[in-house]
Amino acid sequence: MKLFEKCAIVTGAATGIGEAYAHALAAHGARVVIADIDEKGATKVAADLEATGAQALAARADVTSEGDLARLVERATEAFGGVDILVNNAGLNTPEVFGPCATIERDVWRRLLEVNVTGALNATAACRDGMRERGGGVVVNQSSVSAYLSVPSAYAVSKVALNGLTASLAAELAPDGIRVNGLAPSTMESDTRPAMRTFSEEERQQFLSQQLIHRFGRMDELAEVLIFLCSDESAFITGQTLLFDGGMVRRTG
Repeated sequence: MKLFEKCAIVTGAATGIGEAYAHALAAHGARVVIADIDEKGATKVAADLEATGAQALAARADVTSEGDLARLVERATEAFGGVDILVNNAGLNTPEVFGPCATIERDVWRRLLEVNVTGALNATAACRDGMRERGGGVVVNQSSVSAYLSVPSAYAVSKVALNGLTASLAAELAPDGIRVNGLAPSTMESDTRPAMRTFSEEERQQFLSQQLIHRFGRMDELAEVLIFLCSDESAFITGQTLLFDGGMVRRTG
C-alpha cells in the first residue's frame, strides 16, 4: 500500500475522474477527504469508501472560497493529523467554456479562470503550511490534453494557464519539500461512463485516429498514474505535466 496512512484531499471528487482518484487513493492506503461543492455527492463517495474499510471524510468546499479551503484543511487535520497529498481536480467544464475565447461571455470566462486556475492556487496555498510542517507533500493538478492542441477553446486556455501554475508552484514550494506536478489526460471512459457517449461511432473513431493507441483511456489506468505521482516512486519528479493521451500529442522537447 504505497500511500498507507497518508492523508489526501481530492477536490471535485463527488463524480467522474475525481471519484476514480479517490477510490484509487483509498485502495493504496490513503485516508481520503472528498471535497466538492456537491456535498450530497461527496457524502455518498465517502460512504462508498468507508464501506470498503477505508478512512474517508466528506466536506463541502468551493475552491474559489479561501475560507472554505481553510476550513477544509482544518477538518482534514483534525480527522487525519494533517495533509500529505492534494489533488486539484475541481474544474469547470460546462459546454459554454469550450467555445472560442473571443466570443465567450466575460462572466463565464472569469468564472472559468477562477475555478480552473485560481481554485488550484487557493487549495495549494491552504495546504502549504501544513505540508511544510509535516516535512513536505505532493500536489497534483488536473490538466487536459486540450492544453496542447490548437483548438479555439477557452477551456484549453485555462489548462495552459494551469500548466504554467504547476511549473511556477513547483519552483516556489520546492524549499518546503513539496512536489507539484500535473496530469493531462485525453478523453477517458469507464465501465459505467462510455467516452463521448453523445457522439456517433464515426465521430468516436475520428477522434481515436488522432492517437497512436486507438482506444480510449480507462479511468482505472489514469488513477494508477495519479498514484505514481503521489508516491515516493516519483520522488525525483516535480514541475512536470504528464500527458496521458494515447500518443495524441508527440513532443520532441
